[in-house]
Amino acid sequence: MENKNIISQKIIYTHHSIVTLSKRRINVEMVEKALEYGRHIYANGAHICFVGKKEVKRAKNMGVNIQNLDGLNLIMQEQDGKIILVTGFKNSSLKRYKH
Repeated sequence: MENKNIISQKIIYTHHSIVTLSKRRINVEMVEKALEYGRHIYANGAHICFVGKKEVKRAKNMGVNIQNLDGLNLIMQEQDGKIILVTGFKNSSLKRYKH
């Protein structure tokens, strides 16, 4: 799963992701911006999109303000060629993904 493929494909939201994103006040526009400007890593069998201070700064240099996304984590999986958003949350540390 490459970053460009994720951005160009439609994301399938699970029921769990809809509920948790709503509770955490994370909307579709925020998800789309995170996918475009965030850091994409693979860990624990999942694709993670993370927006941290470096990504916020890089986007700002491009003229895009994503300060409100700082710390956003999106957990996705690929299933049958489709990208499924499992959940999203805010946490400014990547330590949980390091081996």
